[in-house]
Amino acid sequence: VGSEDMYPLGGAVERAYAESDVLAVELDLYALGGSVFSSLRYAFSLMYGPGEDISAHLSPETYALGVEKLGMPEAVLKKMKPALWYSLAENVLIASAGLDAMLGVDYALLKRAHQDGKTVHELEGLADQMAALLSIPEDVIDAEILGMLSNPEEAAQGLKNLFEAWRRGDEEALCALLQESVGDGEADLAEAYGEYNDVLIYSRNDGFEQKAVEYLRSGEAALIAVGAFHILG
Repeated sequence: VGSEDMYPLGGAVERAYAESDVLAVELDLYALGGSVFSSLRYAFSLMYGPGEDISAHLSPETYALGVEKLGMPEAVLKKMKPALWYSLAENVLIASAGLDAMLGVDYALLKRAHQDGKTVHELEGLADQMAALLSIPEDVIDAEILGMLSNPEEAAQGLKNLFEAWRRGDEEALCALLQESVGDGEADLAEAYGEYNDVLIYSRNDGFEQKAVEYLRSGEAALIAVGAFHILG
């Protein structure tokens, strides 16, 4: 996510972009029209088929809050899997924080690269990101959705604090905020949160590192743009 006053990006980023042969990103959002949900194949994988709905996969409290706050008909929400509810809840949070997903750094760099004819490589791609989302433990995703929707003002302020620390380059504050956001969660969810962190961060870091080594070995200059989670700590 981002805001208009972030741009243009700083000199170091501009130099890296100019000197790179390749822009490497987690997922080419620009080619997908700005959202992973513009892919019908992806969207259908996040919907339940006949005879099943989300009410059996979320706590009653989280389900009721989602129906109240996600701004979609209950009949539609019932057919969505928890990962899609999670994304909808994040969208509520982003809007509440006054930020815009279309102004994130990866999307801005992708738009520019496509317009300039620069080669774009995906470090993961749609299928890998889909698999990661769908493998998040249900009790964790329930807790995350509940946290975002039960106190949206506090959650939006947390996102703004994270964004401002990132803009300042305040590594200490970012590390603290990121550690908090990947939660230490409730004690009874510690094991599930460990699995969540491995799915979203650590196992993906291994893949990103291997790709970076491959670029170095090939002599190809790559500007690698990934989320802050993957850089700190």
